[in-house]
Amino acid sequence: MQIDFDLLRSFVEVARATSFSAAARRRGVTQPAISQQMKTLEGHLGVPLFEKVGRYSRLNEAGKRLFARIADDFSHIEDSLEDFRDRPARVRGQVRIGTPGPFPKRWLRPRLPQLIERYPELDLELVSGLSKDVEKLLVLGKIELSFYFGFRTSAQIESVPIAEEEIVAVASPEYLRRKGEPRSIQDLKENHVFIVNREWVFRPWWKEVFGSLKTAPSRVRCTVIDMEEMLYFARQSAGITVLPTYFVGSHIQSGELKPLPLQRISKKLRPSYRKPIFLAWRKATSRSANVRAVRDALLDTVDQASLTYSRRL
Repeated sequence: MQIDFDLLRSFVEVARATSFSAAARRRGVTQPAISQQMKTLEGHLGVPLFEKVGRYSRLNEAGKRLFARIADDFSHIEDSLEDFRDRPARVRGQVRIGTPGPFPKRWLRPRLPQLIERYPELDLELVSGLSKDVEKLLVLGKIELSFYFGFRTSAQIESVPIAEEEIVAVASPEYLRRKGEPRSIQDLKENHVFIVNREWVFRPWWKEVFGSLKTAPSRVRCTVIDMEEMLYFARQSAGITVLPTYFVGSHIQSGELKPLPLQRISKKLRPSYRKPIFLAWRKATSRSANVRAVRDALLDTVDQASLTYSRRL
């Protein structure tokens, strides 16, 4: 005999609540709906389960026997289903976070210990790579979260601004004593040397500050692999380099490096180059308990009011 599980659930609620109306409230349905279910159940079993006492119905002997036989098993089934339903909400398993460049690692470093302590069953993996490669991994679903630099427009991706990247030109005091501070754009271009990485990270900055790449400096003293080496050679007074403030801020504060006051060269120049940094995730994974937990924990540490770029993609 096959009987709808929902009929048995309603029967158990009626037996526990001792009235059709109370059972209906617990089940979130109407009292006539419960009455109809009980008639259907009696029809399947071929025996009445209730008896009338005045205006009310109560279990008869057959109903009491049925309740006694299935109540404990039904409770066990409900507990099992509830446990199964809760499992997706448990934060455990792997979450992969794309970390292009030095910012994500520096930003995540003070935040991860608390996150790991909060979710002991969570397995975090940081995936490094170039921005374009990490972005592709996110779109393909090979990582769950990542960081974006600048605005993105993708139907598959959601993102929230978490910080701003401010890029500045810096040099050591010794270099500036030896070469002097730039007095003009021409002086900066012709009489000063630059330290760059292979991707020429300063090009967007130069275009933003000076308006054109045509005036980009021709005297590149050293082309290095990454920002760590750019910072090293700038500290060694080898030339001017262009780096994010989160990367050189402590060296500026200590006086080891000095930001170039480019606004003194020309009032038309902007003193810095800024762009937003986003925490991003695929829309398809936004319902994952793991992704939500990690994402929300990280976003809780962000002061959105302090950000210039507050647009959500």
